[in-house]
Amino acid sequence: MIIRPMTMNDLDQVAQIESESFLLPWTLDHFKYEINDNPFAFIFVAEQEQEILGFIDFWIMFEQATINQIATKTVYRRRRIGEMILNDALGRMKDGSAEQVTLEVRISNQIAYNFYIKHGFALVLEKENYYEDGENAYFMVKKL
Repeated sequence: MIIRPMTMNDLDQVAQIESESFLLPWTLDHFKYEINDNPFAFIFVAEQEQEILGFIDFWIMFEQATINQIATKTVYRRRRIGEMILNDALGRMKDGSAEQVTLEVRISNQIAYNFYIKHGFALVLEKENYYEDGENAYFMVKKL
């Protein structure tokens, strides 16, 4: 397995992972914007034999990084691929001069919440009505 920058050729596979992973998935246009136009965005994919196993999208803005999306293909979950993707991204954030990383996670997503706690993120606060469907989010932070 390799972790490499996402390209436009990966779009269909990443969109499939996105749609099976999130209640309100990003559109293809959103990913295109992140790849082509957002100067702060970094998107990496985990690939094995031309199959995308997972991806991460994060921003680095000065000393602050934000994880926007991280997901693995359903059939590859619980195989530590997400952990490898996250650890790779955290290293890249640190190399990019980020001092801390933040993220939001649905309060109903206990699996993701536990994943982040396991990897050193701390719960800072709950954001009310954060998602379009009205669900609250946990705001989490990790020092790098």
